Amino acid sequence: MERCRLQPEDAATAVTDGFNDQGIDAAWVDQGTKTIFLVQSKWSSKGTGSISAGDMHKFLQGVRNFVNAEFGRFNAKFQDQREHFEAALEDLDVHITLLVVHSGADKISADASAAVSTLLAEMNDPIETVTFEYLSQKELHNILRAAATGRKPDVDATLYDWGAVEDPYRAFYGQVSAQEVASWYRDHGTNLLASNIRQFLGDSEVNASISDTLLEAPEHFWYLNNGITVLCDSFTKAAAQGASRKSGRFRFSGVSIVNGAQTVGCLATMDVEHAEKVADARVTVRFISLEGCPPGFAQSVTRGTNTQNRVERRDFVSLDPLQDSLAVELNLSGIRYVIKSGAETPAPVKGFTITDATVALACANENVDLSTQAKREVGRLWIGAESEDTSSQYRRLFDSTLSAQRLWRSVQLLRAIDGRLANLRSENTGRSNLVAVHGNRLIAHVVYSQLDPCWPTIEEDSFAASVDSAKALTSSIYKELVALVDSKYEGNYLASLFKNATKCRHLAEEIQTRLNHQ
Repeated sequence: MERCRLQPEDAATAVTDGFNDQGIDAAWVDQGTKTIFLVQSKWSSKGTGSISAGDMHKFLQGVRNFVNAEFGRFNAKFQDQREHFEAALEDLDVHITLLVVHSGADKISADASAAVSTLLAEMNDPIETVTFEYLSQKELHNILRAAATGRKPDVDATLYDWGAVEDPYRAFYGQVSAQEVASWYRDHGTNLLASNIRQFLGDSEVNASISDTLLEAPEHFWYLNNGITVLCDSFTKAAAQGASRKSGRFRFSGVSIVNGAQTVGCLATMDVEHAEKVADARVTVRFISLEGCPPGFAQSVTRGTNTQNRVERRDFVSLDPLQDSLAVELNLSGIRYVIKSGAETPAPVKGFTITDATVALACANENVDLSTQAKREVGRLWIGAESEDTSSQYRRLFDSTLSAQRLWRSVQLLRAIDGRLANLRSENTGRSNLVAVHGNRLIAHVVYSQLDPCWPTIEEDSFAASVDSAKALTSSIYKELVALVDSKYEGNYLASLFKNATKCRHLAEEIQTRLNHQ
């Protein structure tokens, strides 16, 4: 009786299976929720099929006999619990849940379903009193898996300034005390995160930021934190203060936090040593009820809340005043510099993006590690945009001396290099072709290093000559790189080779040495 959350000894007393069981194999009264559970179970040795219409009719007739307290029709196991059952049936607030369990993989048949619908229509007029659940092989497997990994818990929450969504699916949202959220994790641990894409990660850059906010300005935590999204199987709301949205007390059953695991874990951790700080903080929480939701909806919410509208490192770059200054200066020259995510990318002759700029500056930098990083993960080159730390890779590229002209010319040179590499790719096949694909950033780095160092400031006509030189250098460097890779790194996977900083340093040094001796 996993659904009733019984201990094994209690579940054993609930079993009524046997002669004259009237089709009811187990019966239990949950005093806490005032619910009577009536169960019919069938086993399929082949793991196929579903409950037959005949067995369903027998069970439903037994339900009718039970609710009509016709216990004289039932066996001794029912008689032992008769007083208990009769008391429950006399409770005006009692709810009845019918559970039909079958180990087959098929859905309930149309005939059996129609019989259930008839009974529910009879018993739920005018007030819903009886609900029905059919558990097939899939649902049984999920229950067993949940038992192994931990049951989804219930949590109580006071929502402040709360609101509700009724259509198409029910949800509640509002502010929750950070200490109350911390208590959820303290009481239920990782069971609270069963459906999350990740567990609490402990010490990490993101979690350090969350903790710092709590320590420095707990009263601002609500403004600075993205909040938590919780799925639940069902909910109830306390009647007290029912007409007010200022605060409300709720119980959410079968909850799983699908977004905000790091926030919850940090709150629980901080509450141990800095309870006074956590006490001053609140966090936004959304509770989405899965009652009446279509199959797969929970997975869609989990996926969506973890992938949509994510704040990327690029978004912090747009907050750097230097970027705005560069964009204004370029705009005066008729060049559009796109910094923010989502903005339309300009045509190459009319402008460029922050990504174009970052890659070009990384390749033009004297340190080959930056061009390797641009190949591996350009986003990491934006770390530090929100600070003035001059030692960060971002500030080494976008320092205070960077001019709009140097930036635009860096991009133009890289485009010339990439264009020449595209031609070389069309002229080569196999591994040589892949060198042009994967080694493009290393080639660009060496090209920049071989150009006249005055290219950022020379006259426009002279810069045009530098562009032509870059194209010619690209061809010769590409040729040297193909030969070097074939001789030194014949067995290497090229996609990984050109993301390896140590190997790229060696390749760059070797090519430059060869070029200097030509």
